Amino acid sequence: MLRLKKDLRVDLSRVQSFRGRINGAHRIRRSRACIAHCRFLNLYHAHRRRFTHHQITFTTPMKPVLLLMFSGSARRESFNQRLVEAAAAKANALGAEVDVVNLADYPMPLFNQDLEAESFPDAVSKLRDKMIAVDGILLACPEYNGSISPLLKNTIDWLSRPQDGVADRLVAYRGMVAALVAASPGRLGGMGGLVHVREILSGIGVTVIPEDLALGSAYQAFDESGDLVEDPMDQRLTNVVKGLIRTAKALSHEES
Repeated sequence: MLRLKKDLRVDLSRVQSFRGRINGAHRIRRSRACIAHCRFLNLYHAHRRRFTHHQITFTTPMKPVLLLMFSGSARRESFNQRLVEAAAAKANALGAEVDVVNLADYPMPLFNQDLEAESFPDAVSKLRDKMIAVDGILLACPEYNGSISPLLKNTIDWLSRPQDGVADRLVAYRGMVAALVAASPGRLGGMGGLVHVREILSGIGVTVIPEDLALGSAYQAFDESGDLVEDPMDQRLTNVVKGLIRTAKALSHEES
């Protein structure tokens, strides 16, 4: 009987020892699992914080600025039309979309209200539609007797007129941004005409940017490819175009 009790105590101690080893193994496995889980959570939250810090925003690409450019001269080989072409090349290089027109392709009679009432010129409607479609305009303004050219003044006047059932008065100039340049064989480069064009456009609600260019000695100002020969003048033209694009973008963003 005593031996049986002793054997039972031995077996019981072995069972308890084995149970302890099993429980210890379970505790180790649980500890390892907890450590692995903690590591996973730490990595998860670290990546989440990193993603939140460098959050990606998806936006629609900004549309390019649309510009219309023309000169107040219909003369073949016009210096001002050549200046328009040079400005257009710079605007295209800066990402704008440019429509260059020649006023010779838009013949308008001398403005007369009687004529306006009888038949509204088709050329005016076409050019007005182009004006409405763009964000800004660049005008090259020849100087005639210290002022604006008759062709440019007549064009501005016609574009300001209402058309019954089609367009309101000054609709072509509403919200418009304009840049002014001029070229002349004289030393002052048509500066006198620029002053008057600025006053006219400002008076009908156009935002005229402060940057401008009066290009003197225009007969020797361009090279064979149509670029400006002198670097300072070329840089000033670049500044005018940049100012026009920048202002047109800003005002277009405010309206949207």
